[in-house]
Amino acid sequence: MKFKAIDIMKTFSGKDIERCREFMNSKYLNKSTKVAKLYESLLLRHPDYDTSKFSEECLSKEISPHLKYNRSSMKNLFADLSEVLDQFLVLEEFSLRKYEISDILREAYFKRRLWKCFVKNYEKSEYDLDKSRQIITDYFFYKQKISTDKLNNLSLNKPKSGAAYSKEFNQIVDERAENITGFFAKELIRLHENLEALRRTFSDDKDSFMNGIFEVIDFVRLTEFLQDRSGNRNTSKFFEIYNAMLICFSEFENEKHYAKYKNLIFSNIKLLTDDEMKFHLIRLIRYCMEKTEKSNSSDLFDRELLSIYKFILENSYYKHLTADFIPVELYRTIILQCLKLKEFDYALRIINDYRKELPPDRRENIHLYSTALYDFHTGKFKEALNSCQKVKLNHFVLKFELKNLMLMIFYELGLETDARSVIDSYRHFFANNEIISKSEMRKQKAFIEVITNLFAYKHTKDNSHGFQLKKLFENELPNKKWVEEKLTELKIVNQHIKKRKT
Repeated sequence: MKFKAIDIMKTFSGKDIERCREFMNSKYLNKSTKVAKLYESLLLRHPDYDTSKFSEECLSKEISPHLKYNRSSMKNLFADLSEVLDQFLVLEEFSLRKYEISDILREAYFKRRLWKCFVKNYEKSEYDLDKSRQIITDYFFYKQKISTDKLNNLSLNKPKSGAAYSKEFNQIVDERAENITGFFAKELIRLHENLEALRRTFSDDKDSFMNGIFEVIDFVRLTEFLQDRSGNRNTSKFFEIYNAMLICFSEFENEKHYAKYKNLIFSNIKLLTDDEMKFHLIRLIRYCMEKTEKSNSSDLFDRELLSIYKFILENSYYKHLTADFIPVELYRTIILQCLKLKEFDYALRIINDYRKELPPDRRENIHLYSTALYDFHTGKFKEALNSCQKVKLNHFVLKFELKNLMLMIFYELGLETDARSVIDSYRHFFANNEIISKSEMRKQKAFIEVITNLFAYKHTKDNSHGFQLKKLFENELPNKKWVEEKLTELKIVNQHIKKRKT
């Protein structure tokens, strides 16, 4: 027995149950007493709703004991219940949206020509938005709607003549333009930044609209303009942060820009909503990651990266409106960072303490994978291999990491035949995949060649393999620190490594 109504009711808390009961019993909101009875009957099975223990016929007898069970009628009743539950969810969600309610109420006042109510409404909404300590997600969107209503009121209810009218008209137009531009700038920058994060792994459409608009519009200058022209201290600070972020990445080599950006975020933490904080924390992470990959100050930014991860965990910034679970990608990257810096105790603490915070459907696999990482980095290679072989990953990026981890384990254990099997499947994967970016593919292919040549040099001590390893090491590689350690053990390119460090 599968019904949408049951799926919805499974999500209900105690408070939801009582509020929905009030909704069901309101003749204005629900005209069907049978729907209310079905709701109550189903609640007797809350929260599990184990359909093996009750049937449609059983529910039918509870609702209408004097009527014979009719399957078609029961399906229709469930459909009606689903519709009423949908209406309840809409009302519940809508009740939380203060500014949307004000906007709709304002529209009703406007249609009924209740001008005093109309003006009081937008004045209160504007006051509430501006006195708020935080710039809410849709701040600029709601502000431009208020400006629109101000213009409507001015046009309809005031004489269209004189300097006073002209001054007020220009002022409101300026307000509306500022808020539309603020909304436009914020949303486009956030979209662009999210795409930039994806480009690290996946191929990019260079002719996309998003790339085009960032070539046409100088968003650094735009955010600076919005910061300077804002009459509100909070919005000015808001765009100062966005401006600092853009400069931080556009002038990547100058690390002072990163320091300024980070300081602006943490000194204005009360101004930023959780959503904004998460967005900027991810930007800080991306900068640190790129620094560790591209610069000589990698150790400094490796430590900086770990400090940001700790801040995210300690302040629960990994939680989302729709889920309290820690994202798999974040969990695994924090563990990798701890292991990279040999912070083994902290890594083990995260692996064990945050296991229950992982999404239930991926919990076991990711915990096994993380345990394998920990065992590998602490020299327990057989235990690591055992965990790897139990992992069933369907996450695109983690497939690379698991294969690479197994290749490193096989090398440490001297299992060349097993390594060749993984390398062969890897090459087939690349041949049949078009969505992975060229840069990511180059990195993964280079790592395969490193493993191949490490095995070959270990057995033969042939200098041609040593020369090939030296060339490959100069490329961008996954697990580069481990590769460097293996080259040092084999006494290959020691001089090259020393030169790179000086």
